[in-house]
Amino acid sequence: MPFKKLQEISGVINSVNDGARAVRNVTSTANNVQRTGQDAQRTVSNFKNKREDKKAKKAAAGMWVCDCGEQNSTKFCGACGSAPPVPVVCPKCKWKRPADKSSMKFCGECGTKFEED
Repeated sequence: MPFKKLQEISGVINSVNDGARAVRNVTSTANNVQRTGQDAQRTVSNFKNKREDKKAKKAAAGMWVCDCGEQNSTKFCGACGSAPPVPVVCPKCKWKRPADKSSMKFCGECGTKFEED
């Protein structure tokens, strides 16, 4: 009789251990799913940030400042109607002088003097 009781107790202990293992497995799986979801959110967030950065750079690249001081991104100044300044190109190396550096008399790349109109 005591041996039978011992077998019953051993069976109950094994069942409890199996249940605990199952709970650990479920918890581990839930943690993995949560980490995968967080990784996916970071990937989407990084993609959105890169896309917004590209849009901002593209918008900034098309900006120009008129002689009247107005900042524009269109073909003509919204304040005075002037066209954007024409970039000066080096006759030797074809480097374009930035519009905001109109005081430059020499090419920043090769040192050739700019031919002013």
